Amino acid sequence: MTPRFVLRIVLGALALTLAAPSCNAGTGGRLVPIELRLVGDPSASRFTTALGFEVTLDEAELVVGPLYAFAPADEPITRRTHGALAVAHAHGGLDPLDGRKVRAETLAEEGTIDELRVGLEAEPTQLDGHLARVVGTATRDDVTRAFEAFVDVGASPNERRVLVPFAAELTEGSVLELRLDPRAWLDGVAFDRLGACESPCDFPDGSQAATAAALGVRSVRAYAPRLE
Repeated sequence: MTPRFVLRIVLGALALTLAAPSCNAGTGGRLVPIELRLVGDPSASRFTTALGFEVTLDEAELVVGPLYAFAPADEPITRRTHGALAVAHAHGGLDPLDGRKVRAETLAEEGTIDELRVGLEAEPTQLDGHLARVVGTATRDDVTRAFEAFVDVGASPNERRVLVPFAAELTEGSVLELRLDPRAWLDGVAFDRLGACESPCDFPDGSQAATAAALGVRSVRAYAPRLE
């Protein structure tokens, strides 16, 4: 099972311990316990977008996961595994999209990583089946738009992942933190094109706002990893 988490971005934080199992993947380093921490960015509650809108963000939620940490692409793969490992449900396996070795997903294999892959896969039981939700107000000159909108991405595998360059060394007790920044989601939204809404505006399918927000959620700028 690939885990997904709903994180209330602006104020929320989620931490979980990734404990090593009593098995050996047979393809790389020692299995070690680490901690994965997903956090929001409180400074994202008020910001100015690239289009000059002053945004007050009251709520921001995102369905996050699964999260993969990749070994360097040039690292030798001593044995290609099959079954569960081949679809990257455990470290030491191969990612079916890239053929790269997975060093950490929900469990960790000790060693060097150079990239994270953040899954953007909505769940029917979360956020009414949508990927993200934003609530707030945007103002520019004499235009003010209150909004309460869901954000979704396309159905293709490439649209449901974000590749984040990140060079680090996973060891026992490592804390891998991923800070999620919703400012990138709304940076390209032209709120004035939503028209005058009697109630908070949504982002209609196919609209400039929906397209821009989807691109923003997929932006590498929305994800800032660090290792403690």
